[in-house]
Amino acid sequence: MSSSSRPTVNDNQLKKSLSVNSIQHKRDAESVLKPIESINEEKIMRLMRECLKNDSIQKEIANIVKINDNDVEKSIEKSTDQIVQILLKLVLIEINDRLNIINKQVQEYQEHQLKTELKLDDIERRSRSYNLRFYGIREDEDAKKQIVNIACGMNISLSDIEVVHRLGAKQNGKHRAVIACFYSREAHYALLTSRKFIQQLQGRKFYILEDCTDRTMFLYNTLRSKLNEASKHFVYIRNGRVLYKTSLNEKPKLISKEQDINLVTQSFSSQQKHQQLAV
Repeated sequence: MSSSSRPTVNDNQLKKSLSVNSIQHKRDAESVLKPIESINEEKIMRLMRECLKNDSIQKEIANIVKINDNDVEKSIEKSTDQIVQILLKLVLIEINDRLNIINKQVQEYQEHQLKTELKLDDIERRSRSYNLRFYGIREDEDAKKQIVNIACGMNISLSDIEVVHRLGAKQNGKHRAVIACFYSREAHYALLTSRKFIQQLQGRKFYILEDCTDRTMFLYNTLRSKLNEASKHFVYIRNGRVLYKTSLNEKPKLISKEQDINLVTQSFSSQQKHQQLAV
C-alpha cells in the first residue's frame, strides 16, 4: 500500500515552540495578580493623599467643615463616616480599574492557552493517525503476527506494520492493549473501516479502536457520562475527533473544547423534550 505523508520536522518544531510558549504563558499568568497584590497600606495612603488634592474632594470636605462652623476637629468627629466614604469611593474606583485590567489579562491568557492546547492536540492527533489500538491479544502472543491473522483477507501484511508495543505496565492476569503503528494511512484506514469483519479466532473477541489523544478521550467520556443510554450512541470518534448529532438525520458536529459539553448536553435535552411533546 502507498504511504501517506508523515508529520514533518516543521510539525515537531511547531510543537516544541508551542510547548515553550505555553510554559511562558503559565509564568506570565502568575504575574497577572501583581497589580492587585501591589495595593498595600502605603499605596492606599498615597491614593488618599492624591484624593485630597482633587478639587471636587477638597470642596466636599470644605463644605463639611463649613457646616460645622469651620471647626475641623468638630467636623472630623461628626462627619468621619462621610469623609471616609468620600475617600473610599475613589480608592474603590482605583481597585476596580485594576481588577478590570486583571480580568482582561486572564481572559486573553485563557484564550491563548486554549488555542495553544488545540494546536498541540492537532499535531498529536495527526501523529497518531497511523496508529490503531488492538484489544484481546494475549501477552504471550506475537502481536504483529496476531494482527495479521486478525486482519486476514484485508490485504494487511507484516510489512505494513512499522512497530507495535503494549500499552502501560504489566498487570497480573490482564492482557494489555497493543498499539500498532502502520507505515501508511491507507493500511490503517482499511483495517479500521473493516473492523466489523475482523477474524475472531477460536471464539475470542478482538477489538480495534483509533489511537486517540488524551484530550479526545476526555471530551468523549465526559460527554457520554452526562447522557442517557439512548443518546450515547450519537456521540462517537472519527479521525481522532469527537463528533455528535442529536438525531439520525442531523449533520454531525464537532466538539473541540470542554466548554462545548454543557451546550451539547442541553441540545440533547431539548431534542428529547421535543420528541416527547411530538408523541
